Amino acid sequence: MKKSSVAVFLGLSVLALYALSALYIPLLGSYFFADDTQAIWFAASKSAGQIFFDPDNYRGLSGSNFTPMVGVTFKIDWLLFKLDPWGYTVHSLIAVLLAGTGLFLFLRLYTDTLTSFTAFVMYLLNPLVLSVYGWCSSRHYIEGLFFALLALYFHGKADRKGNISFLSGILYLVASLYKEVYVILPALAFLITQGTAIQKVKRTLPMWGCLLVYSIWRFRMLGGIGGYPFGDALNLQTAAAGVYRLAEFLPRHLFGAYSLLFWGIVLIMLLTLSRKKVLFVVIVFPVLLIPIVQVTGLIDSSYAWARYMLHITIFMICMASLWLGEVAKKSIWIRVPAYLLMVAVMGVFVMKGYQVKNTILNERAISLSTAREFMYSDAPYIHAKEVPWFYDGLLVLNKYFFQREIKTMIIPEPRYQKYLSDERMRDILSNGYRLDNPPDGSLRKEFISGQVHTRKYLVTWDLGPRQEGVYLILRGRHEGMYDFVHHVPRNGLHHFGKYYPDDRHEVFYLRVVYQSPEGWEAISDEYRFTVPGNATITLNHK
Repeated sequence: MKKSSVAVFLGLSVLALYALSALYIPLLGSYFFADDTQAIWFAASKSAGQIFFDPDNYRGLSGSNFTPMVGVTFKIDWLLFKLDPWGYTVHSLIAVLLAGTGLFLFLRLYTDTLTSFTAFVMYLLNPLVLSVYGWCSSRHYIEGLFFALLALYFHGKADRKGNISFLSGILYLVASLYKEVYVILPALAFLITQGTAIQKVKRTLPMWGCLLVYSIWRFRMLGGIGGYPFGDALNLQTAAAGVYRLAEFLPRHLFGAYSLLFWGIVLIMLLTLSRKKVLFVVIVFPVLLIPIVQVTGLIDSSYAWARYMLHITIFMICMASLWLGEVAKKSIWIRVPAYLLMVAVMGVFVMKGYQVKNTILNERAISLSTAREFMYSDAPYIHAKEVPWFYDGLLVLNKYFFQREIKTMIIPEPRYQKYLSDERMRDILSNGYRLDNPPDGSLRKEFISGQVHTRKYLVTWDLGPRQEGVYLILRGRHEGMYDFVHHVPRNGLHHFGKYYPDDRHEVFYLRVVYQSPEGWEAISDEYRFTVPGNATITLNHK
């Protein structure tokens, strides 16, 4: 290895160690957040057989996504660490390093060791990797990435010899069971396979076969294709809006205030890459959007949404490394500016990473504080500082595994307080608590019609009478607290699952809100429904 290469390798190694010590290690031991406690509860209360093969029990985690490996990764943590966040975060750091190693191995098939190691360091510095690492409930994106990259690695090795890798199919299936975003892997493998179209199909058959297995398995476990019950229907207009939102927020998540640098680098790479690689990018990018197009409308500036874009940034790092490999063969007048550009990218990544790290630390301090208040204050109410299912997970974990009853209830965040029932509002106020946005009588009571049906674990709804406008279903376990707020289409369905490990049923209180295009709102009466159940709620339209 040349002296210059050794110097670059040592510099990159120092930068990698710096990223670990300054960005990743400070997050070790940080408290749980958002979905974490629900995922822990799911893993702790289900057996492996129930997680993988029992539809009703699996849907206790999700009726929208088929990600049973979430149960596995959290079950390992639960068995080893119970509710000690240190073990969970160490597990996440190991997953990050393994996925980075998988990226290095995969790229080593197509470029030299130094360029592959550069990609590994860029991966560590990538603010989206840090964002996903900082939230245990999104760890399955990282672990799924590890298996996806291994699948591509073994496929690539076999393809070079004109062989078929059956191991790549198994690894692909595992990656897909972590997260649906990796279901598209057979298409990517097809594109990078050498030879004719027939040879490409033949060598990727293990992945296509496992895709069929996954699809049948998913359909059985979810009772259909799955997907979120909320939001707008997927069509060209909503897809275009989602892509525009992705183009707006991806540069912010990567480069922060230096978003223009992102587009400059993309333009430079497209202009200087070979035509074959540019065509490859043009073909692959729409494929990468397929598994996330339904949820791109949710993306905003919060680091928590970075998980939806992680695989896109990994693809960009791969293309950047191949670009560096091409540039390394050119004159010094081209190489030096290209290397300086990559140094600038890493510098911006470090600055954005610090912002992400500090945000996560601040949020975890709040989540720890509110968890302690919820579990140990014995107060009748506390104001919500976390999402409702965060508290619900703590509630059931304490009850079923630590034999401790928590009677404290949650006052919803201000924007939802106006939807409280009169009875619940009076109870909160009588206990000496303040509401920032109490019901004021402005919500119409006579405008909503329709029905909500429960048939065992399946809930369907048909709301009206107007087709335009927005409908919300409000539900909560705590006697009309309306902790869960769902933006839903007029007609829809959702599969619930078995939440409790015993024969106890879930009891919800439900209201429906209609928000008109003119700006006024209507609200239904409060209804009680049970899952599993067999009942029909008829909404009163006077």
